[in-house]
Amino acid sequence: MVNSQPLIVDLGMSDTEYLEWLAIGKDPVRAVWDKAYETELMGYGITIADAQRVAPLLNKRDCTIAEKILVNRALKQVWKRLTRSV
Repeated sequence: MVNSQPLIVDLGMSDTEYLEWLAIGKDPVRAVWDKAYETELMGYGITIADAQRVAPLLNKRDCTIAEKILVNRALKQVWKRLTRSV
């Protein structure tokens, strides 16, 4: 039997802030994930500008060819950093 318990995530914001994000049409959960991805990418040497462009694309299903190339370049850089540190 599959456990159908909801997942509770601390977004680091108040209920009011959460509702404000929703009111302007933004997904606060997605924003937190994107920020976490940005932080991780920067930890692997990706520039801030590139991390901000790549992070939202990591969960996007239908990327353009240019977006796929951007993600691929960033992930190659992460891979090089990972394999260099081993």
